[in-house]
Amino acid sequence: MPHAEEPDLRTEKAHESVWSALARVIESGQQLLADRIELGRVQMEQALETSLVKAGFLLAGVPLGLGAWCVMNAAVVLLLIGTVTLPAALLLVGVVNGAIAAALLVFGLRKRASAGAPEEQPETRAAATRPGESDATGLGLREQARRVTAP
Repeated sequence: MPHAEEPDLRTEKAHESVWSALARVIESGQQLLADRIELGRVQMEQALETSLVKAGFLLAGVPLGLGAWCVMNAAVVLLLIGTVTLPAALLLVGVVNGAIAAALLVFGLRKRASAGAPEEQPETRAAATRPGESDATGLGLREQARRVTAP
């Protein structure tokens, strides 16, 4: 026959295990939140770094390209002076430049219109995954954060 104290010990152990399980759930939730915040921070740092690098290349490349374009146009005008007058050479180079600009503009507008809806950004995809799931890369959020922050 069981003692009167045994059921109390069982309920105490069950009570302790429920509280410890609840504490683990809360701790896991806090860790998940911290991981998501860290992943967002790392993604923002990467986006900022990429943007700054692209801006640096643009700031260096645009003036160089503009200078090269001007020199090439001047060279074409100088080559044409031997066959036509200076105003006619300038007009011819201007018309060719205008036609090239118009063609690029039309091409760009058509490409933009055919692109349709903007692609989903990685930040949106990562935020859409639920805890414990993985996104299209097949990695969970914690693994992504570890890979991104690994040296």
